Amino acid sequence: EGELRYQAQDSDSTHILTDEEYTEKARKAVSSLAIKGLFCMGHADGFISASTFSALDEREFEESPVTDPRNTVLAVCYTSGTTGLPKGAEVTHYNYVGCFYTSRQYIHWEDTDVVLGMSPITHQSGMLFSMAGVLDGATVVVTPIMMGPLDIMDTVDKYKVTAAVLFSSQLQGLVREMQRTGRRLPSFRNIAVGGSVLPTSVAEAAREAFAGIQNLLNMYGMTESCGLVTGQSKPGKPHNGTDVGVPGTMVEVKVVDVATGRKLGPHQTGEICYRSMTAVKSYYKRPKETSELCDKDGWYKSGDAGYYDEDGRFYIVDRLKQMIKCMDNQVVPAELEELLLREHGADIAEVSVVGIPHQELGEAPAAAIVLTEEGSRQDRQQLAESIKGTVQRNLAVHKQLYGGVFFVDSLPKTETAKINRSVLARSLIRA
Repeated sequence: EGELRYQAQDSDSTHILTDEEYTEKARKAVSSLAIKGLFCMGHADGFISASTFSALDEREFEESPVTDPRNTVLAVCYTSGTTGLPKGAEVTHYNYVGCFYTSRQYIHWEDTDVVLGMSPITHQSGMLFSMAGVLDGATVVVTPIMMGPLDIMDTVDKYKVTAAVLFSSQLQGLVREMQRTGRRLPSFRNIAVGGSVLPTSVAEAAREAFAGIQNLLNMYGMTESCGLVTGQSKPGKPHNGTDVGVPGTMVEVKVVDVATGRKLGPHQTGEICYRSMTAVKSYYKRPKETSELCDKDGWYKSGDAGYYDEDGRFYIVDRLKQMIKCMDNQVVPAELEELLLREHGADIAEVSVVGIPHQELGEAPAAAIVLTEEGSRQDRQQLAESIKGTVQRNLAVHKQLYGGVFFVDSLPKTETAKINRSVLARSLIRA
């Protein structure tokens, strides 16, 4: 309720449209706001059913012309808020049309495809890919958000889903459940993955788990880019790379030194910056944050650390704000997470490494771990020591888990299935 109230108030919303199951939560969330109308998909007291619109005569509708599509805002999409409060990104008509050009290079479905639409349409990915499926003539199966792996598998089998765009954490949970149950989901042919770094071990396990997979492609974008920045595209061939592909149509990408802004060469890690016709107009009512997002030449800062190789393929290291500063050295959480998943995959279902304040070290890396059924049968103290030993044997002294190993029931996540590391770090500090 709090997040909905925050976004409705921050965006100056005047009307609310929601699903029937969320009507009571929506009513409470906006009860103190100046909302003019409440609408829902279905029926609920105090809400106007969206189905009543179908009885209206379209011939009586008046067109609302957009005279300046480049600057006229179509939607305000909120960022995931993994490192702070979500910010409203202003998407123009020009941005939205452009994103179909940049994404079509990587995501192109046929009219025989059945696409799984799991992302909420209030998020950039759900807004883009559901519409992209319709434009390609495919069938889009729109599901409730935050479905568990078993529900996903049942939906895939029921509707013979052939394609999907998944977040890395969703794919990881799905593959683990497929391994546990022995189900192969043979109708799946094409899966695109984005939202966060895809661990190599998860990608390899996915290629083995799906019976009929043709393409498992990494792609990279964010709310502020209103579409894809880079992506892999090798139709008809299984892709084995850990990169996130090459820049899309009408997209320029560079890597710069975080401190100096100097453009870097191949295999030099810095901040990824992009320039694109799809990049959002601004953050709504946040001129300071907008000025920090984009420079005078139109280059947008991604907030992600990464690099590119000699072939122009880009690689994501981690979020800059999620990097841990231990002993005056940078620690990449994804590196530790990949190691633990690879070496302790039978025991670890999910893992997230965050930095917690330390008087001497600056920040101490700490691992929050959700155990598998097999892992939950282990002695936790011994398992924690084994995990620390793995890190000690494989990584440098500043990358050790000085903050400890914490076994948790679940990891806090946003509605787009990303781990909310700021919430997680606060909970580990309290623990």
